[in-house]
Amino acid sequence: MIQIPFFMRGGSQIQDLQSREVDLAREMGLEGGVRITNLPGRPGYAAAEIPRQERRVPHIRELGPPEEESYPSIALGQTLAGEPYRVELDQLPHLLVAGRSGSWRLPTTRLDVIRGVAYR
Repeated sequence: MIQIPFFMRGGSQIQDLQSREVDLAREMGLEGGVRITNLPGRPGYAAAEIPRQERRVPHIRELGPPEEESYPSIALGQTLAGEPYRVELDQLPHLLVAGRSGSWRLPTTRLDVIRGVAYR
């Protein structure tokens, strides 16, 4: 997903843009559509979310070992800039991992936690 932030003029409503998402996608030549959302933490801004043409799952080696930290962490993926997105385990008492039955969600998560502790 590519997120493009933009400033909303005073008096503009996000619902006006959301009602035109299909038209925006057609004008941009996108099959997947465009999603308009608020940009959290930035008043007056909204974001257009556009699906990437080519999805790519980062290899575990790209996420690399954790940097110096006070508590073990787990890599949840990459940011839009391609940097590893890590969360320290003390800030993450619960984690919901989506996927089908038999898709190795639990073993993968356990291995990632063990690897995060082993890197320390």
